Amino acid sequence: MPVCLRKHSCAMLLIGCLVGGMSGVESLKAADVRTVALTRNHAAGTRDVWDGFYEFTINDWGQTAFIGTMTGNGVTDLTRRGVWLEDYGNQLLVARGGQAAWGVDDGALFRGFSKPRINSLGTVVFTSNLHGDNVSFLNGAGAFRFGDDYGPKMLFRIGQAWGDGTMDISNFSYMRTNESGEYAIKMELNKLGEPLSGFVVVKGDGQTVKTIAETGSFAGDVGNGVTYDDSYFAPQLNNNGDVSFMAHISGDGVFEWNDIGIWMNQNDIQVLQVRERMSAPGTNQALDSISFATINDAREIVFKGDLVPLLGHDFNWLTDAGLWGGDKDDLQLIARRGDAAVGLEGWNFGRFLDTRINHDGTIVFTGQLANDVESLEETKGIWRHKDGVTNLIAGTGSVIEGLDEGEFVRYVFQNTMNGLGQVAFTAGIAGAGVTDNDDSGLWIVGTDGELELLIREGDLFDVDDDPIAEDFRVISEISMDGLSGGEEGRSMSLNDRGELAVRLDFTDGSEGLFVFSTIAAIPEPGSVALLGVGLVGMLARKRKWGLG
Repeated sequence: MPVCLRKHSCAMLLIGCLVGGMSGVESLKAADVRTVALTRNHAAGTRDVWDGFYEFTINDWGQTAFIGTMTGNGVTDLTRRGVWLEDYGNQLLVARGGQAAWGVDDGALFRGFSKPRINSLGTVVFTSNLHGDNVSFLNGAGAFRFGDDYGPKMLFRIGQAWGDGTMDISNFSYMRTNESGEYAIKMELNKLGEPLSGFVVVKGDGQTVKTIAETGSFAGDVGNGVTYDDSYFAPQLNNNGDVSFMAHISGDGVFEWNDIGIWMNQNDIQVLQVRERMSAPGTNQALDSISFATINDAREIVFKGDLVPLLGHDFNWLTDAGLWGGDKDDLQLIARRGDAAVGLEGWNFGRFLDTRINHDGTIVFTGQLANDVESLEETKGIWRHKDGVTNLIAGTGSVIEGLDEGEFVRYVFQNTMNGLGQVAFTAGIAGAGVTDNDDSGLWIVGTDGELELLIREGDLFDVDDDPIAEDFRVISEISMDGLSGGEEGRSMSLNDRGELAVRLDFTDGSEGLFVFSTIAAIPEPGSVALLGVGLVGMLARKRKWGLG
């Protein structure tokens, strides 16, 4: 079971040995950490070894999926990538470059892979480039689904005829999947010899396919004669099967300044969520432009938008953007550019960035900070909004749990949230004594609202799951690949069991995938107490996953 300690406390390794000899290494483990995969180890289902990982995601049962790259005799650029499904130590190769792609009749092979998603049924969806003598840019990619219910299959392929046969699929978005085994995808369509001429958003379950919206179909809630023209971004899919998508429209009463909206398909009915030039709640302005909305299972949304003044009101570019969330009929202004940044004295909210929302309407968002002149790109904060109250989690200049004296947050990077309200994020660290070797860390906000530093660059981390053996390596980089609220069909890093999927790089050039159980019970200290009060002082710089 992996543990981690601070690199620059050599005494801690000695202490670990002493405690291990007295009461067993298990007494040192503050919580459970599972090693999913390590470079230089055998890649399951092959004769090769892993040499890299990306797109690491987890489901609510703790199963994970990831893309790995391999090295070995005979490994080529075609065969070096694969997709794996992992179930508490059991690894299954789902697909590998060079293997025959499922459902093809022209000898096409898998090549590269992107964005695998996994739901709690163990179903994995992904897209892949294809390779072969009969493969070209006209048919060189496919969308695939792997699951026990309908087996491995190709869902769609570029070049595939669509509709009445006069249009072909020319491209597709990333896929979404939910806990019911459904998927959603947006595909771009064109006619032979013509430029891009349409789109379609579909939902399926591996056996049936349903069209949600397409070019020329009537747009919901915007009047007669208005149709969809084009769609932006990948759709979102919640666990109730609702599909949210952003589209460009045309028709009666549609002009350049109100031709974009966001819809949610609910029980086959298109329900408009928000549209350009709608009144912006909480302001005397209208929405000038809108971002794609993030959704949850309760059909609530969170989105950011720019503002334009209504007739008779002044315009101020320092307050011309905001963030809104909630039910479409009761949207609330969460934060507005130019307002005082909650928890960061002397700063205002600047440009809003990432947004997340979970099933109880808790919203997490990030934004740059601003002074009275501009938004400053080198600054950033992360906030949580719940029950009408916004609280700072961390921001540039703030001193938070786990930092040493004289240290502070430099910049907030990645973040993810689960249905329990836990929030995990990575952040840069600055201050006295901080170097390039220990200037970032990973924190989590617990179910009790308390903030805790989990791991930090420069920590010694035991990658060996064996409770007796140890293999300590120095962390050089920390990252999460599934940045989500958990209910929009995107890949997750933090599930509703409090399990956190993390990718770590080490100074020896190796890297690994790990799952942290962030709400595991902390064991009794046992005979650690025999080492005395003096030893406790030496452990003051411990990490949660170190000596407990």
